Amino acid sequence: MTDQKLPEQIGKYRIQAILGRGAMGVVYQGLDPHIERRVAIKVIRKGAFAEDELHEALQRFRREAQAAGRLLHPNIVTIYEYGEEKDTAFIAMEYVEGDTLKDRLAGRRPFTLAEIADILDQLLTGLGYAHAGGIVHRDIKPDNLIFGPDNTLKIMDFGVARLESSSLTMAGSVMGTPSYMAPEMFTGEAIDQRSDLFSAGIILYQLLTGSKPFAGPSMTVIMHQVVNVMPPGPSQINSRLAKPLDKLIATCLAKNPAERFQNAADFRTALQQAFARLDGSLSVTPDDPAAASHNEATCFAPGQAQQRPQGGRFRQGRLPLILGAAALLLALIIGLLLLQDDTTPLSPPPREPAAISSGPTKEPVVNAPPRTITPAATKKETPHRRETAPTGIRITSPTTEPQQDRRQDEPASRNAITITVPQR
Repeated sequence: MTDQKLPEQIGKYRIQAILGRGAMGVVYQGLDPHIERRVAIKVIRKGAFAEDELHEALQRFRREAQAAGRLLHPNIVTIYEYGEEKDTAFIAMEYVEGDTLKDRLAGRRPFTLAEIADILDQLLTGLGYAHAGGIVHRDIKPDNLIFGPDNTLKIMDFGVARLESSSLTMAGSVMGTPSYMAPEMFTGEAIDQRSDLFSAGIILYQLLTGSKPFAGPSMTVIMHQVVNVMPPGPSQINSRLAKPLDKLIATCLAKNPAERFQNAADFRTALQQAFARLDGSLSVTPDDPAAASHNEATCFAPGQAQQRPQGGRFRQGRLPLILGAAALLLALIIGLLLLQDDTTPLSPPPREPAAISSGPTKEPVVNAPPRTITPAATKKETPHRRETAPTGIRITSPTTEPQQDRRQDEPASRNAITITVPQR
């Protein structure tokens, strides 16, 4: 069998056309001659796999038939039959004449809030049914959501699904599409229905903003974002979107599964409440498509702002408080040092400014002549003395040793505060 020439028949099905092809197989349009029903036939070629890969590939293929085959629901593509013959294995399934959500997103047509609500409602209805049957899909993404002629959404491709009664998933394996995977799928923690709901939340975000919440040039960057970074709320990308949608997305994309919606029904209820008072005809084209595109391309790379702190919530507005506390602490430390100087006259000397820097800065420049501060309890003088200070604050006395060499030994922390006390 070759892709250029159609096989006449696979199993009992007469082959009529090619619907699509991939590296490992082909999807044909076929006809069940007994009941005159059109079907889609997904075929994998055994010869496309190395000998040590074939067993696992066939297991996954059978698992898809087993998982979806026990689900009969309007929002799930129906499986009719699994079979093997000679050098192929095939699944005969419901033929859906329509386009996928990926196709619609690629068309760049803006969605209305009413359309988005309907897409998510159908997706969550189908997922709720699958979860109730003990099946976690594990690869929910736009490619696997297809629309029929009446705009009914159907979930397809259960190839990496996990059955609660099955142990077919290999230990330590990572299966799925990185941009739509939940954090626990990368970290090796338990995967359950909440993982599918995280993926559904990603799709909701993409429909609302026109960009993926987690994207980047490599799987490593995407994995870092999924596990550690919370994307900006939809209203930050499109000012016409209401704040309640930000809260909805924050719950959908919580890193800790316990902080997400616990089942599809809860997600549906929250979705309906969030959309209830919104204008369904509102188009959700982003304010700045270029900004949305930039967010999709780079999101937040490792080391950038918006890192998720422990506990899963952002802690904003702390920088002014930290700087204020640091300034107060600075004044207290300088006062204590001056009181300990037994060579200092009783009348206070002219005040000399201390240089403060937050972040990686150049060495502060002090124009006053150097002076020495000696503690009351006299100790042996050292050429370079370091005072004990709270974490994040470094006190140094300038010496004749080169500052460049010292910085190489002690790289400045990004958030450290450096206090340089001039010598007298």
